[in-house]
Amino acid sequence: MTSLAPALLKAYFDSRYTVCCDSGAVTFRIGGPLPDCLRRPFALVTAWNPRSVPLNRELNESRHAALRAQLDLEDWKYLPARGEGTNSWVEESLAILDIPLERALKLARQFGQNAIVWGDGQRSELVLCSGERPPRP
Repeated sequence: MTSLAPALLKAYFDSRYTVCCDSGAVTFRIGGPLPDCLRRPFALVTAWNPRSVPLNRELNESRHAALRAQLDLEDWKYLPARGEGTNSWVEESLAILDIPLERALKLARQFGQNAIVWGDGQRSELVLCSGERPPRP
């Protein structure tokens, strides 16, 4: 049993995730087919709205810049991305390429997140910061 509310889990699974690949923007959903540019390990991580608590745009952008700076410091390759919920919830994020799952989860926890979208090159899944992999509700 997951520690997240069922409605929040459903929101993660119902969201669309867009990544700006070199060939253009591509969109996918958790568990659905991955676009060609994401047929490698990746993690979608955001610094926006920690624990799903809305922050103002200025604070979210500052947190996003801090995440980018951390990734640059560690020399990770990443692509701009965003998650868009069905209720107009939008969060800027980054698709971090070839990052190990445990490092991606550590970054997400550092930025106060509940979960990440993890892709193994074949499919994507929701992974909670606790390491749980909840099924689609």
